[in-house]
Amino acid sequence: MRVRGVITTVRSGDAPVIQVSFSVHMRQFTDAADLNLCDILDRRGSAAAWANTSGVYSDFPSFNWTFTVEGTTADGADHTAVFANCVGTWKLSEGEPNKIEVTLECYGGITYTGPA
Repeated sequence: MRVRGVITTVRSGDAPVIQVSFSVHMRQFTDAADLNLCDILDRRGSAAAWANTSGVYSDFPSFNWTFTVEGTTADGADHTAVFANCVGTWKLSEGEPNKIEVTLECYGGITYTGPA
């Protein structure tokens, strides 16, 4: 429960906020032809026009994220997890290679599918 924005207690009936984190190698900054992951999370460039899954009145852009575990190539045995209504943040880690580290908070739950 929150009182004036401060969490004062946690009730067992509350749906947990699901957190997902991952990192990707950064290949390039944005250019006129291509987005990078930071643009999607910040809704810049052509990603600014993408639909917001939490509606037009949300303070933060949110998206559904689909993660796929590849089965054997071209056999239809992939598994997916769709994380719904997720708000993301990112940070850049310089190194060899550079990395973009992403953290998502997902407010709409997870839907799993078995082999397609």
